[in-house]
Amino acid sequence: MDLVLRAYDADAVARAETVPVEVLLVALRRGALRAADKRRVGLDADEDIYARETIAERLEGLIQENHGAASLKMLAAAPSEEAGPVPLHGAAIDADEALALREDLVRTLTYGLWRAPEAVVSHVLSIVTGRPDPAPLLSELDAFAELESVLAIAQDDEAFAARFGERIRADLARAKKPADAAAVRRELATCGQVLGPIARLLNGARASNLRVIAYQDEPGRDGLTRFLANDQFAPTGEEPAAPPTSANGHGGQC
Repeated sequence: MDLVLRAYDADAVARAETVPVEVLLVALRRGALRAADKRRVGLDADEDIYARETIAERLEGLIQENHGAASLKMLAAAPSEEAGPVPLHGAAIDADEALALREDLVRTLTYGLWRAPEAVVSHVLSIVTGRPDPAPLLSELDAFAELESVLAIAQDDEAFAARFGERIRADLARAKKPADAAAVRRELATCGQVLGPIARLLNGARASNLRVIAYQDEPGRDGLTRFLANDQFAPTGEEPAAPPTSANGHGGQC
């Protein structure tokens, strides 16, 4: 099982779901949904073309069904006074399709993507934090602050070695593995290879006001679907309950 970190423009996803379908299709076709100024160090994911075209195809279908003036949110929600008359045959978009469209929007508006075997990540986090179970580091706000203090020096080799060299040596010795200077350097390098990209992605996401989510992805690659199915987006126009950068392996906000 892999651990995945995804940095995406949650504000743009929310806006996309509230503008008229015909307006969204034009923006999608012009490439106006993605912002060039979001790209920076740590954020190098290319646009998911398949997801974009899947959205466009469905939007075209909705326009043909005379829903071009409505938004995805209106078409998927239970009708209200603001949404207009109750459709004769119910909502135009059922819950499963609404989730699929949101997932495609998230994929289209993803700027940073990183994945690694969960066992490797857990091993590294347990070494640098001393926690036998590092999972709370990605799911509890107070604990995540501890991880951020580690990530702050993850790209400074000298500072990282000074802080964690002895801890790594002790961990190697405890595991009855070679614990000489060369072995410690190799383990430090391994930790840096895991933590460095995480630090760059989180730093880039903060600078670009992106949301970062962490979730488990099995071989079937349905981790994002499961995450979004359990996720709660902040209501449009309200500030999110937590900073834009968040991480959680179980579908919540950290």
